[in-house]
Amino acid sequence: MIQIQLPNLRLLGLPSVGQGEDWLKKSQILDQELEQLNYDLEGESVYLLFSRSPEDVLEQGGQCLVARAVIEAQTEVPEHFILRDLESQMVWKADLKGTSVVEVLEEVEEAWTKASFKGKILKEEFILRIRRRIAPTLELSLEVIFLE
Repeated sequence: MIQIQLPNLRLLGLPSVGQGEDWLKKSQILDQELEQLNYDLEGESVYLLFSRSPEDVLEQGGQCLVARAVIEAQTEVPEHFILRDLESQMVWKADLKGTSVVEVLEEVEEAWTKASFKGKILKEEFILRIRRRIAPTLELSLEVIFLE
């Protein structure tokens, strides 16, 4: 796990049904709707914002928001969108390799537990960032972001 500077992010999202399993479908809906509203997207990353600790999420606790970073979004957004602003801050990041939602969440829990044993004080909520790249085929990379 390494420490990085998270830039300011303005995220627009939709609640996930479950614990993020529907992230691909929700991100496609977000892309279509934000394009129709003439919002500019900041990159190809999809953010899954979890409201509880990794352990709680694995036990079906908390909520998940599937979001996309937008550039200069208005403060008033259509009702079904949820707006989250994250200020620039130092965060802890770890790369993940899981192939299913449960595997990824188990890796997140392991990273969170290791960080706690090393004396890092992390907030319970966490963020999964899924980076999408299309060249020539779709490639995904996963990372977890822990806030202090």
